[in-house]
Amino acid sequence: MNRTATAARRLLVACATSALVAGGALNGLAVTTAQAAETGATEQCDLMPSGSRSTNNEFRSCFQVTAKLSRAIAVHQRSTLNITVRAAVARDDVAITADLPPNLRWVTPPTGTTTSSRVSKAPHAKGRHQLARTTRSMRAGQTLRYQGVVEAVAAGTAEITVTATTNPSANPLTNPSARPETGSDRVFLTVGQTAAESRLGIAKRQVDEAVPYTGPKPTVKAAPAKARTMTPIRPAKKPAAQVSPKVATKAATADAPSAETGASRVLSAGATACVTGTWNYVDANGVGQPGAFWTVEVWDDDGNTGDDLLASGLSGWSGEYTLCFDNGDENGTGQDVYVVFRAISNAWLVQDNNGNIYGAQTWITWNVADGGTTNLGGLQQADATYFRVGAAFEGVKDVWFATPGGCWDDNNRCEYVRVRWEPTSTDGTYYSLGDKQIHLAAADPDNAWVVAHETAHSIMDDAYDYNFPAFSCPSPHYVNVASEVGCAWVEGFAEWMGDAVTGGTWMENTAGWDTGDITEGRVAGALYDLWDGTNEGTDRTTEGMNSIWTTLQNHNSGTFRDFWNSRAADGFDVGNNALGSLYQNSIDYGFRP
Repeated sequence: MNRTATAARRLLVACATSALVAGGALNGLAVTTAQAAETGATEQCDLMPSGSRSTNNEFRSCFQVTAKLSRAIAVHQRSTLNITVRAAVARDDVAITADLPPNLRWVTPPTGTTTSSRVSKAPHAKGRHQLARTTRSMRAGQTLRYQGVVEAVAAGTAEITVTATTNPSANPLTNPSARPETGSDRVFLTVGQTAAESRLGIAKRQVDEAVPYTGPKPTVKAAPAKARTMTPIRPAKKPAAQVSPKVATKAATADAPSAETGASRVLSAGATACVTGTWNYVDANGVGQPGAFWTVEVWDDDGNTGDDLLASGLSGWSGEYTLCFDNGDENGTGQDVYVVFRAISNAWLVQDNNGNIYGAQTWITWNVADGGTTNLGGLQQADATYFRVGAAFEGVKDVWFATPGGCWDDNNRCEYVRVRWEPTSTDGTYYSLGDKQIHLAAADPDNAWVVAHETAHSIMDDAYDYNFPAFSCPSPHYVNVASEVGCAWVEGFAEWMGDAVTGGTWMENTAGWDTGDITEGRVAGALYDLWDGTNEGTDRTTEGMNSIWTTLQNHNSGTFRDFWNSRAADGFDVGNNALGSLYQNSIDYGFRP
């Protein structure tokens, strides 16, 4: 392949250990020194993941970063930030950065650092951030410690990020033999006006309030030419029980807004009423996005006697919905309605660590008029922290519409892709072979590539009827360094999916990379060249997704070689043209110019 790439995405891949965890413990991830020599792995790191991150974290590193605040603080109070950086390998020019959100400031930056600022458009941390940064050389086994004093300047949630990253010369985009490293940790806190209102951490909301949308105009993506069906599927396993809308405090009472638009959609002579509007969120880049394919429910408020579900459906491609219902209430008036949005579609969902599906609900509109449509306008979640629910949901949605078929696995049962996330989660980033769920750390939804990568592991597990192939990935392993055939296959497939779905592209400079089907970047590149519409060098195929998808679902391939043999059994091209796409990525299964 010969293309440019997005550095941030690629660095995430290069630092990764395995994304797959069985029964809560690492599944075949560690290898012995002898195995490392046989597979081409040249580095092994015994460090635990950074901070309080799970040992299952896919993006482990040879750098461990830990950050802690000495205490919770209210506005105008101060706290000490303690930072520890450990190195398992020697590296020159390690960039160590502590990033304070807009409602915190440095009183005393860590000794030896220089300060600067940056502007963030991320909704949960919008505004000017203060940074303290230093660059150091580190020996293998060395530990560095830093201490700074921060002050709270405004109330609200806060997320401090500390990273240790190797310099740009360790980027495989510019130095193909490099082994980049990134360790990071986050500190979460809630700053109140008083000490009693302040805490370390951020409170979790299972159901948030839905409020008028205040972000920029949502950017609606073009619908696929052949959009997959969104009619409800019948999964073998039902998703976790949906939360009762009573969990949230429904906003306002008699003066609640009721934006009647007259008879914009009259469906009957007085017995029917409708509710319409759009569901939205703002992504980490400050771009407005539609909340497409969320479950939308209209409920009738009946006080303490139990509310009635009047209508439900899925929001559309632009986040739009119109739901109509029988408007006859028990008291002889119109229904007293509120709308609930849930992060569950027909094939995927986002939930907290207790299995509760995230949602939000509106105020009550009292006694809606017969024959009319109540327009609630554009809505969003009240707490911008939970826009990451929308981003995680959207990331899986993009995979759904990029892949063919009526289910994730068309040959067998239909299952949900289940995403677990919490606003301060350290339980990530990985797909678990034990509980069959994607576990995302707090900031993971900000990167759609990461969500697509983990979704690919979930899909493979489903397509293989939960008989996942054996693999053994070094820790850490790298996109450009040989490991072993099982690791290269499962990680290469997920890396290809991440790029195919998000529009990323592969490296233009792969000279010096390890070769063959034991190198995950080479497997990913081969899949990409079979799939994409741009041919160069010996790449002569433009197949799209169907052939790869059919073979994935028809056979439990354990390696890329197995996949290729199964592809032949399915009747797809394994001749010289297709072999050229592999050869373009240093995998030679018999190609001859």
